[in-house]
Amino acid sequence: METQESTIGLFEGSDDRMLSEIVRQAELRLAEQGEVSRAGEQKAVQVTVLFGTLASLGFPIALQAWPAGLERLALAAGSASTLCFFAALVSVAACFPDKLGVAGNDPANWLEDLAQKKSLKRTMAETALHYDRAIKRNRIRMARRRFLLVASLVLFCFAAPAAIVGGVAELG
Repeated sequence: METQESTIGLFEGSDDRMLSEIVRQAELRLAEQGEVSRAGEQKAVQVTVLFGTLASLGFPIALQAWPAGLERLALAAGSASTLCFFAALVSVAACFPDKLGVAGNDPANWLEDLAQKKSLKRTMAETALHYDRAIKRNRIRMARRRFLLVASLVLFCFAAPAAIVGGVAELG
């Protein structure tokens, strides 16, 4: 496995145009990950609202059906609402913004490089390595949101049949 210094050395050993292209491509990837992450947050919010709405609709149905003698319908609506509620809770966790690595840095971050009299090529090589690590961390953070959204959808997939089966059993 390559060490950090040898990786920086490989980047630094490339010609200036190649290193500039490596950094440019990494910046494009980081920007794309930011856009995808924001879209994922929006989807998570929409899913949360949908599941929360469905959960809030099912509980009143259950409360009305039970006294009317429709016990199976009440149990189905209550079960479906409970599963939708838990699906909404799981999807809420997916709504929080990811702390993604982004391109660029603060001007003060260059002070140490200037004090050490590092060449621009050396700092660009270090930036390329930093961006590579940020891209990999971003992938992991974005996978967490996907997992939570899929988990909430799985819970919902159990809620829908519960409501349908209970409703059909009661009415049929």
